[in-house]
Amino acid sequence: MTDSSSTDGTTSLPLPEALVRTLRHEVGGLLQTIYAAVEILRTRMPASWEQERKVISNLRSRAEACKYLLDTVQDFVGPVSLAYTPLDLAALAVALTDAVAARYPHLTFHTEPDGDCRLHGDSNRLAEVGHLLLADACAVARREVWVRLNGVAAGEVQWSVTNDGPGLPAEQVEEFLHSPTVSRQGHLSLGMAAAGKLVRLHGGRLAVATPPDGGVEVCVVLPRQPPGTDHGASTPASA
Repeated sequence: MTDSSSTDGTTSLPLPEALVRTLRHEVGGLLQTIYAAVEILRTRMPASWEQERKVISNLRSRAEACKYLLDTVQDFVGPVSLAYTPLDLAALAVALTDAVAARYPHLTFHTEPDGDCRLHGDSNRLAEVGHLLLADACAVARREVWVRLNGVAAGEVQWSVTNDGPGLPAEQVEEFLHSPTVSRQGHLSLGMAAAGKLVRLHGGRLAVATPPDGGVEVCVVLPRQPPGTDHGASTPASA
């Protein structure tokens, strides 16, 4: 079903997409108010109010997490367009990992780039993929997370995230890759279902494996060139 406009200026959308768009619009206004209030309070609070500053910092973090979830849900239920540009996937992955590591001080992160990891892709959408992979790994990791980039193979770049968590039974792999989940606390996770959609739009593939020493490895393989072009062409220049 495609968008259609009525005489009163409204647009007809599939129900799930319409609900998400409306929720994102309404909650987005609330989040902007929260961001503004937090900045005002930060400038006016005495430096000695450590507890109060911690509370408003947590408030902003929760607001940002809410916005990110809404953006991800909209991409999952609605159509997604890609804006291809040359980029270095290794640089993107390292930057994402550094940002996430600051929020998980109890975990040790290992970033291991290997080879030329340049490709054409949508940097914003691939950043979403990285956030989803890292969030899932950090949620179950005991002590360590490995982020590996492999650009040795011609025409493809491989990006994997491995955790040292409890592992994944074989009968749960399909559900892990394709089904959104809701925790006992009511938290929605689109996880690999959302990541897989964005990876497939890039002409890539996503798989999961259980390493011999335990944990879970999620691997994304992306073509260097957009779908429909010559994948054997020379590596794009770095962005």
